[in-house]
Amino acid sequence: VFPPFIPAVMAVDEVVVWERNHPQGGKPYDQLQCQTITVQWGGDGRPHSLYEFQDELAYKNCDFTNAFLLIGPQTTGSYVVSREDNQTPGKKWFASDVPDDINNPGINDCTNFRMKFSVKIRPLFQDKFPGYECDGDFDPANVVVKNAVDIKECRKICKRRRGCVSIQYIGGSKQKCRLFDKAPFRAVQKNAQTSCEVATTSCDPNVRSPVQVVAKPEDQDGCVFCNNHRSPTMLGRNSVCDSCRNCRPVECTSGQGFCEFTCWITGYDIGKKCCDISAQKPDDGKNCQECTNHRTQFMVENGQECATYDFAYTNRCSVEIPADTFTGTAAFRSWWLDSPIQYCQYSCWKNDVGYQGKTIYGTHHVGEKANQFPQTFDSRPCCERGDETDADLFPVSIK
Repeated sequence: VFPPFIPAVMAVDEVVVWERNHPQGGKPYDQLQCQTITVQWGGDGRPHSLYEFQDELAYKNCDFTNAFLLIGPQTTGSYVVSREDNQTPGKKWFASDVPDDINNPGINDCTNFRMKFSVKIRPLFQDKFPGYECDGDFDPANVVVKNAVDIKECRKICKRRRGCVSIQYIGGSKQKCRLFDKAPFRAVQKNAQTSCEVATTSCDPNVRSPVQVVAKPEDQDGCVFCNNHRSPTMLGRNSVCDSCRNCRPVECTSGQGFCEFTCWITGYDIGKKCCDISAQKPDDGKNCQECTNHRTQFMVENGQECATYDFAYTNRCSVEIPADTFTGTAAFRSWWLDSPIQYCQYSCWKNDVGYQGKTIYGTHHVGEKANQFPQTFDSRPCCERGDETDADLFPVSIK
């Protein structure tokens, strides 16, 4: 059962009166994502500009050297900092630089007349997954754990902490709040005491963030959802888990939870049974099969899509090239053929290099799972569908 979409209530907007020595001058504003700020020129009859600073030090010193001009000096009117401009949690700083007069350039709106203000944009938890656990390629060094009596307190802690964009609350006897500096790539079904919440990625209250929601299949009892997080060594050399060529026994036997799914599917004993995301659907009586279009982790990290990844159609998918003694070309078999996942399954089929009827030998697979091979893929053609990429099985890794 998937969790209901619980849209957050959109925040209230702010209006800043833009005139000299106004009580709002120099005020720090506290907003949620997707609030607007309307700067309204006041009634002092003087021209005022509006700049945005790049950092807090420049704001404090009224240093406009690298500031960005939003609107030049004017005596009436307004300027709106839009919802989309305030979509990312963090800080913003604004001021006017108009001098008192040409004979006193050192006396200006910012330094002498309090025509400046700052805004702290806090996360708006638009996506809430009660009963689900956040799963992502989180750097353990950046994960903060705090005590919290309930999910509301956990939200408050996140809103006070710079860089926090998602939370994991664990209730019951633990009452712990985990703070993350990035969004999870999926929310995995857990239990009623657990909740995952993610800051909005869109200022449209009806748009859900691209977090993959994963419910435990009824026919895979006893399994758990495994991550495919990389070890620090793999992060350093920018290698990924989803090819057996990149996973090493040290990742699979360290007991630290690296590359769990890849290690499990390749036969290593990791102390648990992973829910097999590559499990084939039973014959449903149709003359075609429902094909997926999942990307490899390499494709995710390099912005490649199944529908346009031409390299796959000549060197991946189900490609098997025999040796050519005349040209000296060595025989090779696509390593995608050694994965039960069938990467870019629909796009491969559409480009005449589908997996239909092909045999996977499991040459990289070891141990107990080796007796599951060889196995032959469903020979039915793909049912027609769009070329769009399906939800990614693996996260975009930390660089």
